[in-house]
Formats: sequence, C-alpha cells, structure tokens
Amino acid sequence: MLSDPEAGKIERTRQTKPGEQTLELAIAEQRIRATLSGMAMNKIEQLVKTLKESVSEAFNNREAYETPCMTMYRIPEQTFHKMYSSSQKIYQIILATRNMNVPTKNGTIITPGTGLECDLEKLVEGAVPIHEAEYPIAPETDPKKELNRLRIINVVYGLIFRTFINPALAAYMNVAMIEKAGIREGMAVTDTEKFSIINESAEDLKTKVKESRRLLLDGTDGTEKTRLASAVESAVQITRLHYLLSDIRLYVDDIPQDICIRGSEHEVRQALLNILLDKPYILRHNEKKEVRVGFGTYGDNVVIYVRDNGPNIPHQPEDLIFKMAARHANSERRVADTSCAERYIQSIGGELHAANLAEGVEMSIRLQTLPPPPPN
Repeated sequence: MLSDPEAGKIERTRQTKPGEQTLELAIAEQRIRATLSGMAMNKIEQLVKTLKESVSEAFNNREAYETPCMTMYRIPEQTFHKMYSSSQKIYQIILATRNMNVPTKNGTIITPGTGLECDLEKLVEGAVPIHEAEYPIAPETDPKKELNRLRIINVVYGLIFRTFINPALAAYMNVAMIEKAGIREGMAVTDTEKFSIINESAEDLKTKVKESRRLLLDGTDGTEKTRLASAVESAVQITRLHYLLSDIRLYVDDIPQDICIRGSEHEVRQALLNILLDKPYILRHNEKKEVRVGFGTYGDNVVIYVRDNGPNIPHQPEDLIFKMAARHANSERRVADTSCAERYIQSIGGELHAANLAEGVEMSIRLQTLPPPPPN
C-alpha cells in the first residue's frame, strides 16, 4: 500500500475525458483510496473504543441531582473532554471520507503524488492500513482484475462509512451541546436524555464497526474448497447496502447451505460483486428495478443465477458480451467490469454465461462442487 515513502505523495494530472485515464493511474488512485479508507477504519475503531470507555467512566463517576423537570448529571471535566474529542474526530473522519477524490474547481483530480483535497490524511495519521495490518490481500497479477478488486473494496468502504454517519452525528451533536453549555467548577452538566443518546450512539458505532470487519474480510487464504453459502452471503450483504442507494429491490432465493465448491471464497465473491454492483448502472433508466439471485444445478455443477429486468444485451454472440463490457467499463464510470467476473470464475474452473430473457438478462455462474468436509 503506502509502504514506499514516495507512494504517500500525491501528484495532480489533468483529465479532460473519463476514458483518458490510464489503467495504471486508475489502479494507483484506487489503491490510495483503499489505503486511506483502511487507515480511517482503524482510527475510527480506536476512537469508538475511547468514546465507549469515556461514557462508561462518566456514568460511573457522575454526580446525579434532581431538578423540577428532570434528572441531571455532573461529569468530571477530564472525562468529558475525552468524550468530546473522540466523538468530534469520529465525525470529522467520516465527513472527510466522503470527500475523497472529489475533483477540484479547476478540473484536476487527485492522483498519486501530493495529498488529498481533504483533511483525511492528517486525521488518520499514525493509523495502520487495515489490509496490511489484519487482512493481507495479495494484489492481482491481472491489472484489470486488480482495478476491479480495488474498486469493489472502495465501494464497500463507502457503504460502511455511510452506516456510521447517523450514530456519529448523534453522539457529536449531543456532546457538543454539553460543551457549549460550559464547564462549571471542573464539571460538565448534562441531562439524562442527552447522556442516553450519546451512550446509545457509541454502542451503535461499536456494533457497526464489528459488523464491518466481517464485510471487509476478503477470504483470500488460498484454500481450494469453500462453502457456497459463505461466499454468496457476504456478497449479498454488501449488495443490499449498495442497492438501498439506487432503489433496487434485491430478491435472494434460499442459499444452499451444504454445498462446497472448488476454489476460494474470494473468486466467487468478487465475481458476484462484479455482476451485482453493475446493476445500478444497467437499470438506471428503469422505473421499476429488480434483481434476483437464484440457484440450481447443471450436471455436477451448482449454478448461481443473477437475473435483472433491465434492457437486453445487444452484443451477440455470447463471447462478445464480456469483451464489450471490458471495453466500456472505464469510460462509462461503472463500478465494476463484468469481464473480470468471467476471469474470476474461469480461474477456479467454472463458467460464466449470459442470456437475454423476455424481460432483462440472466447471468449464470457454473461452479464445480466438491464433497463437504467430514463432521467434527
């Protein structure tokens, strides 16, 4: 990631058309975003822990007293400042992550070489990139697959940070109101309602951080056998969050729990995400947007069907479909390149097919099944 001292710098480059960006530059930008997002994730986790500890400390050391209207708490100034500082920084980091790689007014974009047009680097200074620290994910040797891998990682980070916004804002606003009222005789004063909101928000953030770790665990351990359900469920969970922003209804049939497939979870998950995260673009003109994930068999293979109600594919025969997808993915700013889904599936001995339906398109992933592991 940013282990090279020169990699921490950001250079500017003028980009007149989206399609003019080189593959190498696109990969470098996405890698910087993923690295900084990982650092932000670790920093937020540290700050949430501090916030939770300071709220518990405040509750244990509070001085309660009654007024005609409500119960009030006096909190030691030092403990309150920990609450204020941690909640403020959490909110600042989340705001900064939303501004990453935003083009500046003069038309330039952020690229590897001098810093971001936001304060994120300073806010997360000293934090360890998450993928280097805990989930080492080897870069893909195929540049297009590497770009897609990084794009999807950044989509996941973006979705995660969105889920943090409401509890982070609630915690910070209520702590800020206490701070605005001032410190008297070394004590901050709050009513029980504000304190309860801060406590609930801190607990919500703690839960969301824990859940987010599971979404970021990429499963690239090189195993040759994995449970189908594990790969599908993680992809579906990420997709549901993404579809909420695009008003797409996602239907998922019962996922087979007892099927094992050849290959690691990473390939299947990435292939599914490449297909599923492309749907908001495909269905952008539909008034009613629907995607269904189903399952079946084809000989000795298990089949994952992904059906949408969008326009039919104009490019036939089938082998041209993914080539055309690869040609248009970068210039049209799509989240993922479905040609990479084909490469992921082929790398584990599977097949990816596409066919037009009466309404929409069906992508079918055929995967080789393996005997399930013996019971413990």
